[in-house]
Amino acid sequence: MTNEGVSVRNVCYGKGSVDILRNVYVSVPKAEIYCLLGPSGCGKTTLLRCIVGRLNPSDGDISLFGLALGHPHLRVPGSDVGYMPQEYALYDNLSIEENVLHFGRVTQMSGTDLKDRYKDLSQLFDLPRGDQLIRTLSGGQRRRVSLICCLIHKPKLAILDEPTAGLDPLLCQKIWYYLNTLAKINKTTVLITTHYIEEARRAGKIGFMRKGRLMVEGDPYRLMKNYKKKSLEDVFLQLCDRRRKSTMITAHELKAFAEMREESSAKNDEIPRTDCCLESPSKTIVWLGILFALIRTNIRIESRDPLSLMLQYVIPFVLMILAMICFGGSPIGIKLGYVNDDFGWINLGREYISMIDDRMVEKIRYWNTSEAAADAHSGYIWGYLHIPSNFDFAIARRATFNETLTDEEAINRSTIVLNADMSHKIVTTAVTRSLQNSLMDWIRKQYKDFNKSVMNAEPYITIGEPIYGEYRRFDDTGHRRFVMPGFVLNVYLAICMAISSISLISQRQSQTLERSMVCGVTSGQVLVSHMIARIILNVVFLLSLAYGGNYFLESDYDDEIATHVAILFLQMICGTLLGIFFASIFDGMSGALNIIAAVYIILLFTTGSIWPIESIPIGLRYIAITLPVTGSSEAYRSALYRGWSIMHPYIWPRILIACGWLFCFALIGFFLFKRAC
Repeated sequence: MTNEGVSVRNVCYGKGSVDILRNVYVSVPKAEIYCLLGPSGCGKTTLLRCIVGRLNPSDGDISLFGLALGHPHLRVPGSDVGYMPQEYALYDNLSIEENVLHFGRVTQMSGTDLKDRYKDLSQLFDLPRGDQLIRTLSGGQRRRVSLICCLIHKPKLAILDEPTAGLDPLLCQKIWYYLNTLAKINKTTVLITTHYIEEARRAGKIGFMRKGRLMVEGDPYRLMKNYKKKSLEDVFLQLCDRRRKSTMITAHELKAFAEMREESSAKNDEIPRTDCCLESPSKTIVWLGILFALIRTNIRIESRDPLSLMLQYVIPFVLMILAMICFGGSPIGIKLGYVNDDFGWINLGREYISMIDDRMVEKIRYWNTSEAAADAHSGYIWGYLHIPSNFDFAIARRATFNETLTDEEAINRSTIVLNADMSHKIVTTAVTRSLQNSLMDWIRKQYKDFNKSVMNAEPYITIGEPIYGEYRRFDDTGHRRFVMPGFVLNVYLAICMAISSISLISQRQSQTLERSMVCGVTSGQVLVSHMIARIILNVVFLLSLAYGGNYFLESDYDDEIATHVAILFLQMICGTLLGIFFASIFDGMSGALNIIAAVYIILLFTTGSIWPIESIPIGLRYIAITLPVTGSSEAYRSALYRGWSIMHPYIWPRILIACGWLFCFALIGFFLFKRAC
């Protein structure tokens, strides 16, 4: 039987070549307050994180209540320990009551006991209203809430990292009185750190740390007596001064240290041992209880986060609407000059000009080609048409006589010349196609006026009945219909990656993730609850996107909504898992968001989303086909415009590619996240 609540033996810990803890020995008696003193950076917080199992020492042993850390009968991390980090480690978007209840639920407290306990502690520590959000509280109020979260489940071991920092003296006195009550009545072992040296007199035992070593520990009044000082601060300064002069402990100090340890042990022999191997519920029930608590908390946090709500519900639809309005439409108001040198009484040139689409082209008349060319070179107009003189007579010869014209001048006089800025290919293609369509309509009219068969004016290739889709002669939205499905999937993937990364990284930075894991939450529970919460929060949006996509993306087949939902669901899962992956390898949000932006741009250009994948060089095409969005874009496009179901032989292999990426991201993301935690 041991009387030590916490036993640290020869513990060492370092990062790289820097030693943070060096041969640390600490003995914390059961049912007593132990105060660890020392300046900032001396290793106090690192030692606490080793004790709660968040860091693995490179050497030495740690045992709690006579059981080695990690023993199956020791619920540390778990409900046997209450941990208050140096930071507040609270969820800003939750209320006071919701924060406390969350940490109570993950330590398996029952609902009635939890609420009663919260009511008592909130009155004791004079908390504001329970529905007040954490982000609206002052620093002192947040620290009080953090302390209650640590003590809510009545842990056997309470580890508090500077709980009184920034609090007023009266409240500090109340906290110390309550901690002493816990130690004496509830037999709670309390390990507390502080840089307020004099308040440590209230502890039953103290230890002085400096530069990663424990210099001395014992009863505070015994230490002042042995070192003949009136304050603990003077004791600490004397120890530091001796440490600078010599690393050896004198025989007198060694004897005093041994006497204090023997006295502490004799005192603790009177304290009966508390059984730490109490009967606990089924592991499955406990696991599911923690999971449901995490899911509830995640949903509440994200539903109150304006950034998350905008990214998830507003921005995708705004981008879709903007893309539909601004992308893939016909150019409007293109300034086109024309020079009509045909002054015949019929004036066929003027008739052709009148048939040009007025919405696309703003027609400006010039009297000579040099003036039109000057304005075209200055950028005032896009280009100009030149209708030669005697155009009526030359075109009439073409339409009336059957002989082949061999006179070059006659051919030139029956030809309209377009001089334009060809550097803008999209405008050039759209305008020239419109001019050619207008010209074909004009030619058909001339054939009809000259009593010729209109069929003679038709081109040699005629568009038959489409197999899929609809042929629209004057439609310029075909490229938009091609691009939008891939664009929607890429945006949805990027948003899911961003939300997932931001959520997990923010929890890690605020230390709420570490605090939850000290309470017994595993990395698997964190990720599973995160995935389920993301699915629940995306149900409404996903269905809205699937049904809204039929309208915005101009779907030709509205009955394949199940295929649309399945494809969007796979993209959501894939994006969430990718977000987990990036949250595992980046410590800050900026790094994760930068790589997400890079991934989005790369996928947008290499997956056939904005241009047919058939135009990609053969070597790169084989790589592009295997990317996560390529198959999904093709499948989504085929479901929208061909009516193919998910079981179509063209679609299901592409869905399998997305599922393969999903499986890889799940394995790698869960493994890396576990290591990062």
